[in-house]
Amino acid sequence: MIIKGVKNSKVPEEIFKMNLEFQLLNADLIATKTHILQGIYQAETKKNISSSIWVEILLRISGTKQISNAIKTFGAKSGNVCIICKDLETFQKILDLIGGTLDDEVLELNEYKEDKIKTLFDIKNCKNLVERVCEKVALIEVI
Repeated sequence: MIIKGVKNSKVPEEIFKMNLEFQLLNADLIATKTHILQGIYQAETKKNISSSIWVEILLRISGTKQISNAIKTFGAKSGNVCIICKDLETFQKILDLIGGTLDDEVLELNEYKEDKIKTLFDIKNCKNLVERVCEKVALIEVI
């Protein structure tokens, strides 16, 4: 699985109508690649909510069973995004369409992101934010 951060992208609506197998996420809400890998693992090993693995990955990473909520919060908008796909050809097509600069730093935590992520996942006091987010992702079935 290819997981890459892109800074300053411009996501055109037509990208979602191109019949490519991928997921684009709002990188400003990603709590490191560990968060993404946990979501992918859960999507591949748990009982699916969606018939599409790519939608399932979105649901798992967002920690919700509601597709509309997942798209609203984690769906990629222009700016910092995370590309998830299976092959280099798809990755290159997506990157060519959205532009921007490859930069995995957009997937790392910073103060700005920490506050947004804590609010989104309703996390109060915690020592390890990434661990708590991954717990929330893993517990989607019991929510």
